[in-house]
Amino acid sequence: MKLKTILYTFLVLLVAVLVILPFARSKEQLSLNDQTRKGMKGSFVKLPQGVTHYEMAGPANGPVLLLIHGFSVPSYIWDRNFQALADSGFRVIRYDAFGRGFSDRPEADYNADFYHQQINDLLDALHIQGPINIAGLSMGGAIATGYAANFPDRINKVVLIDPFNQPSDISVLKTPYLGAYLNKVWFVPSLTNDQTSDFLNPATIPANYKENFEEQMQYKGFNTAILSTLRNFIAVDPKPSYVKLGNIKKPVLLVWGKQDKTLTLDKEIPDLIHAKLLMLDSCGHLPPIEQPDLLNKSITNFLKEVQQ
Repeated sequence: MKLKTILYTFLVLLVAVLVILPFARSKEQLSLNDQTRKGMKGSFVKLPQGVTHYEMAGPANGPVLLLIHGFSVPSYIWDRNFQALADSGFRVIRYDAFGRGFSDRPEADYNADFYHQQINDLLDALHIQGPINIAGLSMGGAIATGYAANFPDRINKVVLIDPFNQPSDISVLKTPYLGAYLNKVWFVPSLTNDQTSDFLNPATIPANYKENFEEQMQYKGFNTAILSTLRNFIAVDPKPSYVKLGNIKKPVLLVWGKQDKTLTLDKEIPDLIHAKLLMLDSCGHLPPIEQPDLLNKSITNFLKEVQQ
């Protein structure tokens, strides 16, 4: 009888821990709304799928350059590039993809079409009609690739920086219920510390990098957006988009950090998209932060080249 009582007590405690753990591990406490957005840097625009946070700089009549961030770090990833590229004569726009930063976290399938629609709606809202230049980092590179391939009339040139180019095995995270549970108690909480593994040299990590990342985690919907992106984007093979981009033959600059330990580059990709390939030494997964001056110069020169 005593053993049964002990086992029963243990099971009750175990269930209690399993129920409480997702709430204890989650940082989501706030809702994104007009009140919480007061005083935030940048601008906000209401799009059909939700509010998008963005910043724009550079001459009003300059060639437009849209910057797309990666999987989890929002638009501040471009802090060392945004103003420098604007000073080079471009009308630079950086924005937070839905589910990240200070943009809304709508209930949706966070797939390629979803991200492409956000770009179309943002450009329309900002009254940008002519062909633009587009630059994407990591997952943002795959978004840029797919967008350029599907909306070639809206694109001039493409810059891909250590782009996501092969599907990832998300393992148990794709399993219904269990995947959502593990995403809350393990995967999302681990993202903060995992950020530093993208860098080759810790000395290049910006001050308050982790704190800035955690700030976006406090807004409700972040966990769900991350999981949906894993299931509907990261686990999906992006190669067909690269094939399609290659077929339309847009000018492409492909930048890759030689010491990138986060992603590997499919050897077929550079030729597939007819890219000008730039390999950056002493650089991991994040050239915009690790080699900003060289990257800014390379992007500027590429975009200003006269097409033959």
